[in-house]
Amino acid sequence: MSTEAKLDNCKLTMRSGSHLASALSSDSSRLTHIKVYSNDLGDAGVELLCSGLQHQNCRLEDLMMLGCNLTSGSVSHLASALSSHSSRLRSLNLRWNGLTASDVEPLTALQRDPNCSLRFLEF
Repeated sequence: MSTEAKLDNCKLTMRSGSHLASALSSDSSRLTHIKVYSNDLGDAGVELLCSGLQHQNCRLEDLMMLGCNLTSGSVSHLASALSSHSSRLRSLNLRWNGLTASDVEPLTALQRDPNCSLRFLEF
């Protein structure tokens, strides 16, 4: 089973977030790296995805969501999920979403928390 998923220009939409969450929370999931490029997940899709990130079975360490129409709403969902003690995510790349330093402040604050595994953030 692969540990990496590349989902570039796959026409993913917000509903795809629940499918990704199911894959991440599955007992058999081995996914450690996901790259989602140029898909229309949006804030609602990220909210659904975050339920998988919070799950104890989630092994994801690296998440790239490039050009996925994310806003500060997505950042709030991600910050909430990553503050969960079960999150193993170390690297988060949110480039090409038009996010500003102010938008990602909840995530940069988490990076300063020694209980949070997030160490690399790019936007």
